[in-house]
Amino acid sequence: RSLETPIIEMSDSELEKFQKVFPYSLTGDQNKVLEEIREDFKSGHIMMRIIQGDVGCGKTTVAMLATAMIASNQGQVAIMCPTEALAIQHKKTFDQLFGSFFTIRLLVGSTKMKDKKIIYSDLTSDKIQILIGTHSLFQDQVKFKNLRLTIIDEQHKFGVEQRLRLVDKGHNTHCLLMSATPIPRTLQLAQYGDLNISTIKTIPAGRKGTQTRIVTDKTYEKYLSFLKTRISLGEQAYIVVPAITESEKMDMKNVESHVEIYKTIYPDLRISALHGQHASEEKIVTLNSFEEGNIDILISTSVIEVGIN
Repeated sequence: RSLETPIIEMSDSELEKFQKVFPYSLTGDQNKVLEEIREDFKSGHIMMRIIQGDVGCGKTTVAMLATAMIASNQGQVAIMCPTEALAIQHKKTFDQLFGSFFTIRLLVGSTKMKDKKIIYSDLTSDKIQILIGTHSLFQDQVKFKNLRLTIIDEQHKFGVEQRLRLVDKGHNTHCLLMSATPIPRTLQLAQYGDLNISTIKTIPAGRKGTQTRIVTDKTYEKYLSFLKTRISLGEQAYIVVPAITESEKMDMKNVESHVEIYKTIYPDLRISALHGQHASEEKIVTLNSFEEGNIDILISTSVIEVGIN
């Protein structure tokens, strides 16, 4: 952490300009974590910080504002996500809020080769400030002109070596990790001795907390009735199962059979599927359709990711 790096500062008024693009105010915890990041950037030493907090607590908002601080100071930012679905979502959010300020690009496995070449070229000049992607960011061809911050979302999905491979694409680069998986104190010290830990506890106003229920064979009918009621109120559901197709070797619930089951139970509902074998364009169409309210029940593998909007 003693490694020196250029001091990055942003005035309150400049930061406020970026905060104003969000359709909500930051919570106390979000402001506190943002201030901790500002102090890190001002210190002249590299930041190694993890933001932990439940799904929906607003980690991405803080990460976006940290990104704005760097990108406004002639630095480049790399944001790495474990799945294309999450990377695509982040790209959409960044475009909506920061598209008028910065040049933002998406680099994932399914990005066409000709587009990849343009991105590789533009990264080495000042043409791209923010690059969002998946494991594709590790590729040797990905070279930055001035990488100042790497953000790793759902950090537990990546190993330390992977984290360092990305950070090493810059010189004394700041690193911000995000995780919705709480880290016990003993593990914090053992595994993350090099990290400062920031926690967001409060959920932004207007966001409901989550409730967990276990469905058994006895309560399955009740669950189906509950689901039908919620959807009749104009809500949507996604159902996450572990496998895509049926397998003789493993007795696991799968997307294909569940789509058929739910179509039989709810013939009048709009039911779709999403999994890792779908082409990237297909995933985008499905996720957009779900977001626009054109799908009642989305049956998916864990490709949906916990942080999906």
